[in-house]
Amino acid sequence: MIKVRTTDIHGAGHYGAPRGGGRKHSGIDFVIHKNEAITAFEDGTVSKIGFPYNPNDAKKGHLRYIEITVASGDRQRYFYADAFVVVGDDVERGDIIGYAQGLNDIYPGITEHYHFEVMKPGKGKRFHDPADVLKELGYEF
Repeated sequence: MIKVRTTDIHGAGHYGAPRGGGRKHSGIDFVIHKNEAITAFEDGTVSKIGFPYNPNDAKKGHLRYIEITVASGDRQRYFYADAFVVVGDDVERGDIIGYAQGLNDIYPGITEHYHFEVMKPGKGKRFHDPADVLKELGYEF
């Protein structure tokens, strides 16, 4: 069973949770400890290794995300992960794709986690509740 980050001093980890500036949380935060393995939820191809923040930012520039495009065309993104894979790799459900980066040095008091989001095919960032996708795949949390 996967554990969702509950509310801490920095907010909550569920999809749609309020964020600063009237924004809504675009994914789900799953509890994990620094350096623990992050595994793929579904078969797909690594389509991007990116930076969620400006890579020149002294505080957060080292943080990365892994994007996997699955058969449906969805882009599944795993944030705060040191990649164990490279763009073009095919991965299967359960494969290790990276290792959790710690967030407590950046956000003291935050529950250590990685962020998972699902973007539907099409123009722009069309986020979808990851809980729906994961439940269809048989995951419980």
